[in-house]
Amino acid sequence: MPENYSLSRRRFIGYSAAAMMASALPGRSFAEQQMHDMPMSGDLLQGGAGKWALAKPTHIRLAVNLNAICLAPVVVADQHNFFKAHNLEVEFVNFGNSTELLLESIATGKAEAAIGMALRWLKALEQGFDVKLTAGTHGGCMRLLARNDG
Repeated sequence: MPENYSLSRRRFIGYSAAAMMASALPGRSFAEQQMHDMPMSGDLLQGGAGKWALAKPTHIRLAVNLNAICLAPVVVADQHNFFKAHNLEVEFVNFGNSTELLLESIATGKAEAAIGMALRWLKALEQGFDVKLTAGTHGGCMRLLARNDG
């Protein structure tokens, strides 16, 4: 593959066209705009979480990788007050992208709950780490199934 890094007229015009197209894009991303304008259930907004709401507000520290796109539902739920509707005051503990830091945040008491990739928890579970796996945040990568009777 030839390595020609000179700026030809054709390359300059191409870069200029790309820059003009990029400057024409809206300031907010399409997904952000769609989520912002998304109508929410009136029942939820009125605190109608029903029997699933806790009796009193409960503070919980949740370890989560705030950079992971597959964990975006957690951030969206927080922005739309889903946790508040269930009497949960969620404090996010951003552990970056290291599962070791995620597990450490629970083991050291920096967080009471965490969200992460299920397969990365297996080694810790095999070694006796006492946690409960409850649910997934999306259905794209894998599914975790359990019998209804426990």
